[in-house]
Amino acid sequence: MVLLGYVLSTRRHHWGAATALAIGVCFRQTSIVWVVFVAGTTGLQIIEPQFCTEQMCVHSRSVFTYLTALLKTFFSNIPSLLAELWPYAAVVSGFLAFVVWNGSIVVGDKSHHQASFHLPQVLYYSVFACFFASGQLILNWRISLGFARSLLRPKWVLAAFLLLTLQIPAIHFYTYTHPYLLADNRHYPFYIWKNVFKR
Repeated sequence: MVLLGYVLSTRRHHWGAATALAIGVCFRQTSIVWVVFVAGTTGLQIIEPQFCTEQMCVHSRSVFTYLTALLKTFFSNIPSLLAELWPYAAVVSGFLAFVVWNGSIVVGDKSHHQASFHLPQVLYYSVFACFFASGQLILNWRISLGFARSLLRPKWVLAAFLLLTLQIPAIHFYTYTHPYLLADNRHYPFYIWKNVFKR
């Protein structure tokens, strides 16, 4: 349902996309993240022609300049964005109302679905996203090259070093093993976790 919602959003069928995504959230509550993702990418497509000139997107001298232009364009277009994105906002609002009413994001047994502060999950996602974004980075090599050049500035190298030093304690202190992960040896995550991550 999430993929259907995304495809419909790219074709500007926002009602259909929001409906498909809402059904997806009914099956798996964490799919609400994908509703926000689809709304965000749709919003970027709406405002991109206004801020993404050849000079800004291809020859931008810094990430900061790019992000500043993006944020200025976003805040100056909030009414038009809301007019286009309100079906997604309705799904997110309905989800938040459900969480308040239910007292939790969980529909089933709350004792086996407890939220935890799992920072390494962001790192797993980063590797996943970079792998699958590599095709876009290659196809849009001029933008990628401009972005990479801006990251070689000393302040961004220092920021990357600081992030790396913060990742080590995050992995050491905030890696949690879900009880179900090690309870069933019929699936490959059991062996990856047991033989790779836990070593």
